[in-house]
Amino acid sequence: ARRLAEQLHQAKQQVVIADPKGDWWGLLFARDGKSPGLPFVVLGGEHGHVPLEVGAGELVAKLIVAEGVSLVLDLSKFRKHEVATFMTGCMETLYRLKAQEQYRTPMMLIVDEADAIAPQKPQRGEERMLGAAEDLVRRGGQRGIGVTLITQRSAVLNKNVLTQINILLILRTIAPQDLK
Repeated sequence: ARRLAEQLHQAKQQVVIADPKGDWWGLLFARDGKSPGLPFVVLGGEHGHVPLEVGAGELVAKLIVAEGVSLVLDLSKFRKHEVATFMTGCMETLYRLKAQEQYRTPMMLIVDEADAIAPQKPQRGEERMLGAAEDLVRRGGQRGIGVTLITQRSAVLNKNVLTQINILLILRTIAPQDLK
């Protein structure tokens, strides 16, 4: 996935990464860990350039669309319900704004631990987030939005999303239900 982000950046494409674990800030460094890497802005987390507020999802989406900036959304300091609040506002606003011709430019949304954003069995309060994820995956391409999902458990990823995804990276798949 990092290589994909690097290649998209080299092709001058906008990349936005939703990072629930807090490890994508490593994009800022080259493989040696010292030289500069990609010039992404990191919002939130331990290594963020700027803190990320739970209620700022809509505002961040406006920034993404209006400025065309590539960034990492480090959600690692958020609790589960806070991730749902932030990502719902962000994804709904991205989808709505990208419908406008002036903002219909290509971007790739990479979602790590995608089963947390598009769960097969959403908990109470996660339904809107799942609906927003479905809209982006199923219809976002018409608005210039590509989606890459990363998960270790495809069986717990929502099937409406799983069957429509542009790119899915699956890691260490050994459980029978995941292999199926």
